[in-house]
Amino acid sequence: MDNSTQHRPSPAAFLGALYDFSFRRFVAPSVLGFVYLIVVAGAALWCAGFVLIGFSMLVTGIPALIYIIGGVLSFVAISLAARVVLETIAAVFRILDHLETPPPA
Repeated sequence: MDNSTQHRPSPAAFLGALYDFSFRRFVAPSVLGFVYLIVVAGAALWCAGFVLIGFSMLVTGIPALIYIIGGVLSFVAISLAARVVLETIAAVFRILDHLETPPPA
């Protein structure tokens, strides 16, 4: 689906959905992008830590390369896993939207 056809909820709509005690509107679809940003930033810090440890151990040889390569691979793995989980959540909400909207007459 093209992102240009989707509309972004306004901050007032977000707060309205956040404090909707009847749970008719969902907050999760609007915060998925922010959650992914936080996960990717955390994975980048994790990767940077491993790479720095690897470079500080560079005189030892192979263990340093394991840290450097492991840091980069862990960044990719964490980002991929987070993306799959968040896309699954988004798909569930899209299915729910399609189930709630009546078919065109």
